[in-house]
Amino acid sequence: MTESSTRPDDRHAEQTNCRHPPSMERETRGDGVSREPEGTSGGDLDSATSNGRERAVERIDHPAQVVADPTERATPQQIVVTAVDESFRSTWNDVVERSPHGTPFHQYEFLEVIDRHADVEFQALVGWVDGEPVGVFPLFGWRPAGLFDVAFSPPPKVGLYSLGPATVDADATARTRRRNLAFVRACLERLRTQRSPWYVHVETSHRFEDVRQFAWSDYEVRPRYTYLVDLDRDEDDLFMAFSSDARKNVRECREADCTVRVGGSDEIARTVASVNDRYAEQGLSFSLDPALVTDLYYSLPDGQVRPYVVEVDGEFTGGMIAFEYDDTVYRWQGGTVPAVDLPVNDFLDWRIMQDAMARDVGQYDLVGANTERLCGYKAKFDPSLATYYHVTGGNRAFRAGVRFYERVTDRLGGVLRSD
Repeated sequence: MTESSTRPDDRHAEQTNCRHPPSMERETRGDGVSREPEGTSGGDLDSATSNGRERAVERIDHPAQVVADPTERATPQQIVVTAVDESFRSTWNDVVERSPHGTPFHQYEFLEVIDRHADVEFQALVGWVDGEPVGVFPLFGWRPAGLFDVAFSPPPKVGLYSLGPATVDADATARTRRRNLAFVRACLERLRTQRSPWYVHVETSHRFEDVRQFAWSDYEVRPRYTYLVDLDRDEDDLFMAFSSDARKNVRECREADCTVRVGGSDEIARTVASVNDRYAEQGLSFSLDPALVTDLYYSLPDGQVRPYVVEVDGEFTGGMIAFEYDDTVYRWQGGTVPAVDLPVNDFLDWRIMQDAMARDVGQYDLVGANTERLCGYKAKFDPSLATYYHVTGGNRAFRAGVRFYERVTDRLGGVLRSD
């Protein structure tokens, strides 16, 4: 079956390009000092505290209407954080595209799909400076059994290994670094004052390197790792950099006439089923919803979701659902133990890399390097090690319980993080 070409015509309906924060009313305490309205949070860019003078913020009555009065603008030294809805989709995606931290998982359409299928509440936080967006932070709230509030980025049990904040880094100046720290601080303060969650769990992008503000805000920060294969080299040079075992396996599959192709929704269903079956065989309860992945396939731009399958004599023997975004292709879900006595996963990974190189994609993210039993396989492809960060906050006793749970269920933790 060839790749499906039938997709909803209106799935990328043009959105108003709103580049200003949603409606915000200035509130003033009795002493005349401005304070932020409910639903917003601010963070000073510089280390100096507020000087007590009245601070005005931009008021917008409609996303497409901006008050012209300059006194209604936020000062350049202040970040205002607001929660936005789908009318700001194009603004959100513009920040993600401009951000060095942006991934396919940060796209608003991706987050909407998660919101539709997962039992979580999506909140899209945007930071603004003088009416311009400078960062996004997707959060997902969950209240199990109505007992306590928790917040995730990314949410559990959807197979994502990273998300977290993404900021617009126009340059590497000290001012930009202060702005990025202030954005994270404002988001965390908003989360604390408006939700006060018992537990917060964030996994950053490996490109989001400055996590100091999390630590300064009493969050626990631990390094985690992923593997990146450099595709910006000659194809033969890359292949010869593989381990001898990987090269032998690729040649063996060529001689066995294994074929690899990119499919559509049917191939997604088969690959997800093979992943879920593999987890069940190991006694693990994790189950990825094929409807969620199919929804991603139809909701994201053409070519971003790539359901690869490998076949022997026309029969499905394995699959890999890859995501392609900007300069990276992500090895997302698949690669389970094949039903045939052939090393088809090596062949499949090599084909994904070849295709990406043909499209001038710069790197192959192997999506995690934290599970020892999987690192031996991934290390065969001459990857470099990259660091991202596991961040937790909230109630200290609750955090201690979660850490204990993670230690005694390490295998399950690997499944939840897809690494």
